[in-house]
Amino acid sequence: MENISIVNKRCFGCTACVSICPTNAIKMCENEEGFLYPKIDSEKCIYCGKCLKTCPVYITSKDKSEEKITIGAYINTNKSILERSTSGGFFSAVIEEFNPDYVCGAILDEDLTVHHVVSNSEGNIDKMRGSKYVQSDLQDCYSSIRDKLR
Repeated sequence: MENISIVNKRCFGCTACVSICPTNAIKMCENEEGFLYPKIDSEKCIYCGKCLKTCPVYITSKDKSEEKITIGAYINTNKSILERSTSGGFFSAVIEEFNPDYVCGAILDEDLTVHHVVSNSEGNIDKMRGSKYVQSDLQDCYSSIRDKLR
């Protein structure tokens, strides 16, 4: 588990490790700047390695030989959508094109906190449009997505 400290230096707080941990040994804790990072309770940890196998930072840092570069662009021409969106209305265009049963995205609550939800509510989908520029709390999104896929 010596790699945990290396991963934490580049961690972006996706919470995948928290979601996959079978013993709930990982909790997200605020650092001195207010960002959430994983903290492992060594008494609960069984050293199964699932956190590392799930961590996108750890996975990509292991094998740089297969790095791929992806570039994409889209500008939605619907003025109504552009007024409520960022990134050229890409989010709205994806929803229109694929018409998914559920989407996952970040919403800003009344108390000005940002968190991710899995939803098919038009109201929530509208709240997902636009950038938030702060770290979002993913809460139980991974398990909710897994349940919906099953």
